[in-house]
Amino acid sequence: MPKFSLRSFYLLFCILSLYIFPIRSQPDLSSPLRLPSETTVDLCAGTPQPSTCPVNCFRTDPVCGVDGITYWCGCADAMCAGTRVAKSGFCAVGNGGDARA
Repeated sequence: MPKFSLRSFYLLFCILSLYIFPIRSQPDLSSPLRLPSETTVDLCAGTPQPSTCPVNCFRTDPVCGVDGITYWCGCADAMCAGTRVAKSGFCAVGNGGDARA
């Protein structure tokens, strides 16, 4: 059986520690699972306030509000309703109206 020196054992321990205990300077934002309080990006931040409410749109651009309602005319329609946008596209069907599913 080969003998391991203390130095080679220490080197092996350090290399394995880098893989087992990674050090991160910033939180990992690539995870698909996040709490609602972790989302800080407003999808409609650059959208101007609509001049009239309700909004009449010729082309649908659905967004899902944080209230679980699909707004068919996009960000302007959600702004008229006084809600923030949770995600682009339709709200999930059959989850009790929760936009975070």
